[in-house]
Amino acid sequence: MIIMKRILIGSIMIIQVLLSQEFSSLNHAILEVGLPNSVWKVMGFSDWDSNSLNSQKRGWFVDLGMSIPIYSTGDDYYDKSAKFSEETLGDQRIDNYDEFLMINIGLTKPIKSNIFYLGGGLTNRKQLYQYYDEFEILGGNDGKYWVNGDVDEWKVNICGGMVIKNSISKRMKYILLGFDLIPAQVNIGVGW
Repeated sequence: MIIMKRILIGSIMIIQVLLSQEFSSLNHAILEVGLPNSVWKVMGFSDWDSNSLNSQKRGWFVDLGMSIPIYSTGDDYYDKSAKFSEETLGDQRIDNYDEFLMINIGLTKPIKSNIFYLGGGLTNRKQLYQYYDEFEILGGNDGKYWVNGDVDEWKVNICGGMVIKNSISKRMKYILLGFDLIPAQVNIGVGW
């Protein structure tokens, strides 16, 4: 899982470099957040001149995302099971959290002054449990630490939505309204 997160972060950086150099076909970026899951995403769109849209032109997009915060890479994370914390240590569970890692690709279609997108990909859901160590040995000085939960799975995701041209701001040229099925969330974003 840590390797996948590093790949995702590296992919986001590569997309940013490609966008900054106006790579031949991927030259629009949107930063978005999924609610209620706090999955932050970067989406790159293929060339799309919204001033002279051709209704026959189709493009593509790539969309990468991950949960923030990421507990499974922190100092308070231990690669152990909930069974270990409960049965071996006798610690009490105090919280749970789902981390998500996503990659999607798909097609775009301009219609009038907007662009619609639909695609799919893979989503990894990793469940984590937080425990309290009454002796405060684990988890730093507060005794709170995270371990693996019962779920660590990959599922197929479907995503879609629309990008609206923003004529009010010169910096933020686009507003995104979209969705993901896994995790079930509504996405909002701004782009340049």
